[in-house]
Amino acid sequence: MNNIPSPLDNEILELCRQGKKLVAVKLHFDATGIGLRESKDYVDKLAAEHGIVTTVMKQKRDSLKTSFKKYPQYYSVLIFVIIVGGFILIFVDKPAAKKEKTEAPAPPPEPLIKVKVDKILSEYSANEVSADIQYKGKKIIVIGVVESIGKTFGVIHVKLSGDRNNNTVDFAMKKSEASNVAKLSNGQLVEIKGKCIGLTIFEDLVMDECKMVSK
Repeated sequence: MNNIPSPLDNEILELCRQGKKLVAVKLHFDATGIGLRESKDYVDKLAAEHGIVTTVMKQKRDSLKTSFKKYPQYYSVLIFVIIVGGFILIFVDKPAAKKEKTEAPAPPPEPLIKVKVDKILSEYSANEVSADIQYKGKKIIVIGVVESIGKTFGVIHVKLSGDRNNNTVDFAMKKSEASNVAKLSNGQLVEIKGKCIGLTIFEDLVMDECKMVSK
């Protein structure tokens, strides 16, 4: 392109301004000896660089404008498609990406603690702070002998006999355990699972949300 004399470019541009694109292409073809396709591409590019709309380009542009004026609904559909496409690209994939980014393997469940009633009471008697760290707020299974069965304010309670100080473990049972508790009797060896609440002011150990493991 740089080897073509500038006067030729000026002549081509003038022909394009007059709407004589084919003449301009033939002029370039005759002057350079390259193919017609290459000459056409050169003329189009040269005209575009100088802000000249050739007849073919003008016809395409005018045809597009006419189509939009004749069929305005197509223009509305085009705008709608562009908006929806942009919405999908921006928002739809974000939750999936976020999910992939934030999802992590669930931590393994803590092993269930199983302890005899006299052992847990002796640990609380020796050091309540240490025992709380080990048991409080955790689900544990306590093994012991039934001392009493009763209800307080509609809540079923089962107490297992404990240490030599007559301390006990008091289990507040779930309502669904009523039929199982009804089969118990004092002196029976049982296993009860519940959430450790800690010691009361009377030195009894309290468990909540309890259910029978063995009857």
